[in-house]
Amino acid sequence: MQLSKLLLTSALLGVVSAGVAVAETKPTEITIATEGAYEPWNFTGPDGKLAGFEIDLANDLCARMKIKCTIVAQDWDGLIPSLTAKKFDAIMASMIVTEKRLAVISSASPMLRPRPLSWSIKPVLSQICRARGRRSILPATRRRSSRNCSRLKTR
Repeated sequence: MQLSKLLLTSALLGVVSAGVAVAETKPTEITIATEGAYEPWNFTGPDGKLAGFEIDLANDLCARMKIKCTIVAQDWDGLIPSLTAKKFDAIMASMIVTEKRLAVISSASPMLRPRPLSWSIKPVLSQICRARGRRSILPATRRRSSRNCSRLKTR
């Protein structure tokens, strides 16, 4: 998944929204599904247990709600179909909210907001230009640095 998509993801703690009545009583336990293959958000650790930010968040939410939660791994493509088939009660997985998904499930508010990502190559070029004339392991680097140094305006 691309970085831009990751930044646009939101946590989906979904429940089936079409035709399901809200429970009158508080459940004593729920089952939450996650993919278990999207590190660092959710992944299966070397010990075979699910781990990651979303797992920690799910456990924290369960502790605050004072209910027992069982977290299970489910293939990505089966998350929403299995939820609508009532194989588990909720999904805890980073996912882009789309109209198609909202037609079937509810979504929590986004965990991540997109932030501009910018960086500059100028500091790297400055270091290369300062080293100009010194021996380089890569001859092509010397040629490129000479060409770029003539265009680099230092402050």
